[in-house]
Amino acid sequence: MQLKTRPQGCKQRAARAASPTRVRSPRRYDSETSPYASLRALHRELFAAYTTLLQSLSSARHSPDAVQSQLTEVRVLIVNIQHCLNSLRAKRANEDLILILRSQLARKRAAILALDSACDDARTQLKLHQGEGPADGAGAAAAASLASQVFIYVYGFDV
Repeated sequence: MQLKTRPQGCKQRAARAASPTRVRSPRRYDSETSPYASLRALHRELFAAYTTLLQSLSSARHSPDAVQSQLTEVRVLIVNIQHCLNSLRAKRANEDLILILRSQLARKRAAILALDSACDDARTQLKLHQGEGPADGAGAAAAASLASQVFIYVYGFDV
């Protein structure tokens, strides 16, 4: 009788599950300050840590322990930068929504102004041709045409 083996992905997940829990990265920024200022500070720290790592790697006698600690420092800074960026996503989504709503409001205000103008034109046409009797149907036809144009503009279709 042959035992079934797990697929490769299952072995890796089982190994990760058996390993001790991951240690959380220490927070390298102040959550009370603006995320933009925190990102700038973290970027400066990351640049300095990366430069130090490259200098120690380029030296002839670099110790593996020192390089490992510097790599850990760079990883922690990158995780902190990712956290700051993720905290900015909600703010960016709110700003995008505000921009979308403002553009919709501007379009609707322009449509209202166009409708007001069309209504004023229709009222003017009606007043001009109101005194004319049924013998002259041109005024009524012009007013009906203008009313039809207003309806099409407002509702997007003709009846």
